Amino acid sequence: MQDKSIVTPSDANAGTEQRPPEADARSVAPDDAVPEESREEVSPADTQDGAAQPVETAPTDATPSRLSVQPGTAAPTAEDDTAASAEEPGEAPVCQPSAAEKLFSALKAAAPLALLALLAAQCWMWIVTPMLCAPCEEPTLALLEQARHAQLWLAPMSAGTAALPAHPWLAGLLSLLPLPDAALYPLLTFVCAAVALLGTWALGLAAGLGSAASFGAGCLLLASGAFPLMAHRLGSFTLTVGLLALALAGLARGWRKDSAWFALPFGFLCTALAGLCGGIIPFAIPLVTSLLLILWTGRVRRAQRPDALAGFILMLIVILGWAAAIIMTGGHGDYLASLTQQLLAPFSTGFWPPADPVEQPLIVLLCALAPWPVLILLVSWGRVVMQAWPALKASRHENSGHAFLWIALFTGMAACMLASTKPVQQVLPLLPVAALLLAKALLRLSALSSRIFFSLLTAIALLAALALAATTVPFIMENLSVALPELARKLLAPTLPVLVLSASLLVACAILGRFTCKSRPAGALLAVTLLATLLMQPVGLLLAPALTGVIGKPLPAMLQQASPATPEATAPAAASTPADSEEAAASAAPAQEAQDTTALPAEPAPAGEAAQPAPAPATEAAPAQPAEEAPAPNVPAQTQTPETPEAAPAAPEQEQQPAPDKAS
Repeated sequence: MQDKSIVTPSDANAGTEQRPPEADARSVAPDDAVPEESREEVSPADTQDGAAQPVETAPTDATPSRLSVQPGTAAPTAEDDTAASAEEPGEAPVCQPSAAEKLFSALKAAAPLALLALLAAQCWMWIVTPMLCAPCEEPTLALLEQARHAQLWLAPMSAGTAALPAHPWLAGLLSLLPLPDAALYPLLTFVCAAVALLGTWALGLAAGLGSAASFGAGCLLLASGAFPLMAHRLGSFTLTVGLLALALAGLARGWRKDSAWFALPFGFLCTALAGLCGGIIPFAIPLVTSLLLILWTGRVRRAQRPDALAGFILMLIVILGWAAAIIMTGGHGDYLASLTQQLLAPFSTGFWPPADPVEQPLIVLLCALAPWPVLILLVSWGRVVMQAWPALKASRHENSGHAFLWIALFTGMAACMLASTKPVQQVLPLLPVAALLLAKALLRLSALSSRIFFSLLTAIALLAALALAATTVPFIMENLSVALPELARKLLAPTLPVLVLSASLLVACAILGRFTCKSRPAGALLAVTLLATLLMQPVGLLLAPALTGVIGKPLPAMLQQASPATPEATAPAAASTPADSEEAAASAAPAQEAQDTTALPAEPAPAGEAAQPAPAPATEAAPAQPAEEAPAPNVPAQTQTPETPEAAPAAPEQEQQPAPDKAS
């Protein structure tokens, strides 16, 4: 084979003699003044074999770098950054693309269908077993039932509790389907969770994070601590999460373009619906975020264009149209007063001292996304700090979607912290934004950091599995019963479901530890999501039915309690009362007389009172005459009413007097 040498740019310009690469490697010292562009890299294996193979040189003007962005080319994705960071010297060796990573790359192309399929796999068990409703869901269920049966679409209210109308509107739309009530409300929770997942995916694409980070954020939510529980709850906060994500997606895409006749009106419309579902804070977050982004990018005139004005007017029409319809129909004074009091409750008291701790919203958000916030500790903060200021300056002209997400996160967190009382429902709408930022950081982890994070996750799951298995031992449970709260003891009481869940966790730890390439964050994330979906099966099929009465009641029983009396059922009863009252009174009178005749001979049973039974037939004959004179029912009513006050006090006196005679 002919030996081919490598020509450097300096050799080509100078026309010098070409030398074999072995001589270059031996003659050129590392500290020689040789430009980095022309310095060759020879691996130790090549030098030992004695035959140097052609290797890639550092990028020059003629050979651009794989990570450099050339004009007219797309920016490197999160996967490119992950691969580049994994190839740095000193990093852990990266395994070849696994089956999980290949599946992740295939599913991100059809991310909406994949996310809906994973969500359906976590919620399908409610078709087999009845859905459990917690005690905190009883007011929501009663309100939805009252709104459906009484057609209270403008002012839904039940038992003095008012609610915003967006959630009952969705329940009303789903009630048009030919479904029983026991299947309607599980479908409602599934639709709300689906809106939240699709909104998160759309927000990632609109902000320019790419399809990988957008799909990864949905997987991260499905494998988090709070979202699977939210997908089985009737509260309106899950729908608020989805509507706010869709609103931010429309606005983020609209402000990045010079003209967006669909994105901006859609974003403002979802902003109005988020306000009609969640209240003041979800309504204010998109508006304040848009204002701050416009001021940061310096595109103030963009807000004066026709598409932005049309979207803003559409938002006002929805909000003010609903309020005007309530005022024009009239009779909703109690509803408006109660709703105003509920909306202003978080801001009704002074900011300092706050009713709840200031850091409570941040703690709730981190716990809702557990265990994924742990990866914040593994991020290369040196690189982040060094690139922070250039990225901040570049976000004014390009990459404004990332700035939009950070502004939305800080705006929402500041609004929740400024409120005196900080309900948990007000923090949950920030889940999509935080999930997208965490997914972007996860996919950009180096190979070593990714291996450390998923190994730590495996260790946590293993400890949880061993702890659950230990609670099934009677001796250990007796010693732990003093330290555990009462609710925890009730949750761990079913032995078989807890054992099955513990065994499932052990299997998941084995799969994640031995059969998953933890150096590839994308594939490992999908593996964790699939394992979390599998763990939901024993929880929904075995553990939840065993905890009936502890964590909630079955939905059919709750529907019987919450279903109000319909007007069709009350109208026939009201129409039959005048005609049936006389028949009921005539039939009840002989029954009462028969009870009196059977009860009176039982009272003079003692033998010492032989003279008292003589007047008893007279008293029995007196009420027998009105029974024969049934056509004139008013006469005995007049004769009995004056006698009953005199006879009632006389009876106790006659019963109390013989008592001392018997004693004497």
